[in-house]
Amino acid sequence: MRWILLAMWVGWLAYWAIAARGAKTAQWREPLSANWLHYTLAWLGAIVLLVPRATPAILAGPFLPPSTIGGLLGIVLTALGLGIAIAARITLAENWSAAVEIKQNHALIRSGVYRHVRHPIYSGILLALLGSAIALDRWRALVGFVLIFASLWLKARHEEERLRRELPDYAAYARETAALIPFLF
Repeated sequence: MRWILLAMWVGWLAYWAIAARGAKTAQWREPLSANWLHYTLAWLGAIVLLVPRATPAILAGPFLPPSTIGGLLGIVLTALGLGIAIAARITLAENWSAAVEIKQNHALIRSGVYRHVRHPIYSGILLALLGSAIALDRWRALVGFVLIFASLWLKARHEEERLRRELPDYAAYARETAALIPFLF
């Protein structure tokens, strides 16, 4: 089970690194110091997920009853989440950025998965992380998910503030479209 998860995440990271080459030049970039909490939570979440010895022993136990179905469900959710993130990345094309940035000739994308949520890359990553936590069935994986969820929520708030200032249509888009979960949230 762990090898399947690892292969999916490594494949996703490889795609992400290759696809990043086609991004537009940044016109404005938020200073690293403005997002210190987002980065800190993301790194803590990754460490909790990836380094079992860095967490207290109490987090090593399972949070679900023993079941093969949980592992399979986790694998499916991970694949679905990574697929959503990739679809969103393809739709965003050269407007994508890992940081909070405004690109040259930045465009508001409302097609593809962006019709349903404003931050589908984050939605996909979070679904994949939740699936991985379910497949791993360890409290540390669930804690890592919560930390990364908080990280991406903070980053989304920063992005939204800037996009509302830069793109006149963004406020209407935000009123009409959920942030992370279609039709809900």
